[in-house]
Amino acid sequence: NFNSNLYLPYKGKESDSCEFYYRNFKDTLWLKINYGNGSNHITDTLRLKVPIVRQKNKYIIKVTSSLLSGKLYYNEIPSVKLSQWIDTTKANINGLHLNSKTDTLINKEVVKINWLDENSFTILNQFKPKTAYQLKIDTGVFYGFNNLRNDSVRFPFALVNKSDLGSLTLKITFNIKQSYIVQLINTTNTVVKQKSVEFSLSASNTASLTFKDMEEDTYRVRIIYDTNEDEIWNTGNYLKKINPEKAYIFEKAIKILPDWEIEEEFILKE
Repeated sequence: NFNSNLYLPYKGKESDSCEFYYRNFKDTLWLKINYGNGSNHITDTLRLKVPIVRQKNKYIIKVTSSLLSGKLYYNEIPSVKLSQWIDTTKANINGLHLNSKTDTLINKEVVKINWLDENSFTILNQFKPKTAYQLKIDTGVFYGFNNLRNDSVRFPFALVNKSDLGSLTLKITFNIKQSYIVQLINTTNTVVKQKSVEFSLSASNTASLTFKDMEEDTYRVRIIYDTNEDEIWNTGNYLKKINPEKAYIFEKAIKILPDWEIEEEFILKE
């Protein structure tokens, strides 16, 4: 009876989750869930307790950014993400400030943004090397649907020169012809770059892949057997008895140096 109070229902990519905002209730919300068809139809209920927001926690919308590392790569588009959905039409964009400093000269620029969804956006300004930048977000720029707002935050960063980056060419011979995902992971096991590989019936089992604009670091190569050809690693489905997609990591570490072109060969025998 209160569907008019539901705001922006969002279904997860795997269709196994749902997010929404519900207005005008105080501490408890009952949800009626219907699923299944025919004789398998099931009706269930969920009781959700809503946490009390104290006045001291009114600045609860947290702001993070791809600029947290202080580096912006020359072909990268910086992004900002909020911890909660907001009403983008009411965001005070004038509260976003971009300052740049070259030698002793400080410039102020109008921030140009593009909303990706209800809690993230990209910055469309152009950036130059040998320049110190700072993105400042004022308090209360973003208001959530629950009337909470963000606190002020600053992100200092600089553009990484192309000459500070290296490149890597991989020549990999695979044991069978199928779809694969080739990933480069760093020392923290973070995926830095990845590419998909497919083979035609007439092609050889060897693929050559070039990864450009690599930051100086030590990397390893991870191969994912992309069985369903969707270009992502699938974790499987316990209820359907589907195993996760197989993955293999080559032991050899690869050191990338600035302004260097590295070539490596691997043979996948697994």
